[in-house]
Amino acid sequence: MKEIRTRVRDILTFRCCFEDGDEGDIISVIREKIRDIRRTSGMIPLNVTLPFLSNDDVIIWRSYEAGALEEFSLDEVVYRGGSGEEEIVTESVVIRGPFTIHARDFTGGNGENLAPPNNYTIVKIPGKNNDCLIDCFNYFCRESRDPRLVREAIGCNHDRALAPKWIPKLEEYFKINVCVVEDYHNRTNEYFSYGQDCDHKILYHGKHYSVVKDKLPTIEVDEHEDEKLDTFYYFFDYETVYDPYTYKLEPYSWAMVKYNNKREKIQEWFCTFDEEELARLLFLEANKHEKDNLILVGYNNSRFDNFFLLNLALKYELNIFKTLFVNNTILGMNIEGFNVKDLCRILNMPLRKALTSFK
Repeated sequence: MKEIRTRVRDILTFRCCFEDGDEGDIISVIREKIRDIRRTSGMIPLNVTLPFLSNDDVIIWRSYEAGALEEFSLDEVVYRGGSGEEEIVTESVVIRGPFTIHARDFTGGNGENLAPPNNYTIVKIPGKNNDCLIDCFNYFCRESRDPRLVREAIGCNHDRALAPKWIPKLEEYFKINVCVVEDYHNRTNEYFSYGQDCDHKILYHGKHYSVVKDKLPTIEVDEHEDEKLDTFYYFFDYETVYDPYTYKLEPYSWAMVKYNNKREKIQEWFCTFDEEELARLLFLEANKHEKDNLILVGYNNSRFDNFFLLNLALKYELNIFKTLFVNNTILGMNIEGFNVKDLCRILNMPLRKALTSFK
């Protein structure tokens, strides 16, 4: 592990390298780095981005679930999708180059100024001195054990916010079992990030742990609600160039054009690359049309432009929802209210023909 490169909300990116002393095959080293992050930081590794060398001597970057890389062999994950299917990636091989691991920080700290959750009513736990997780256990047991003594008993020798790795030790210490749910807007089914449904339910929300009192009833959604809204289409594209030092494709300019649902052109933008300007534009347009349907359309962007777009959203802390990864493809995501679509996957035809179909 060389360094933490970026931190956006509770997602961190670790830049890793193969050291001279690293022995064993590639998958063994990757698994060791994943375990290092989990063991030393208490964070949960989400995905690993690996470099590949194509037959054309071009370096390609692909991302895979950390859990899959821990469970399956590299061949199963990369070349067979983890299911024993026919090989789907044959034009490139993974190399011993720098790679990145994205991990999520599930630590819980002070609960002051905590926004109310979307789907639950809670017993608000103050969590002073980063002790909200211990305070939840105290609440369930109707006790008030000194958090400092609890930390000492479970072998925690720091006063920082506690990560989920300490929950099993707290369960053993307090002699109860708990489950941890997360709060997702408009999610019908509960999402458990730890344990299974039980009476002692904890909500992880806004980097804070609270005791769940009850789940709010699901709000019925009007199936025809979208028909009452205006729809705006934003067609976008990146232009890229190879970095002579890293051999990575890097964007140097972008363009976007806006249409309404009457096929009327409203506005266009283009910029020799200023990524901050693009992030600002997405944010302003999303706020201008916060009650409208916004569709961000690219061509073959699920395999290419979407990765630049996701990196932009992470860097400038735009809201990201419903990101769907399939192997080395981002099939869909929602960024700051924009539903990102791939025109190539919808129409399955060359770009020129796809564009004329809108006339």
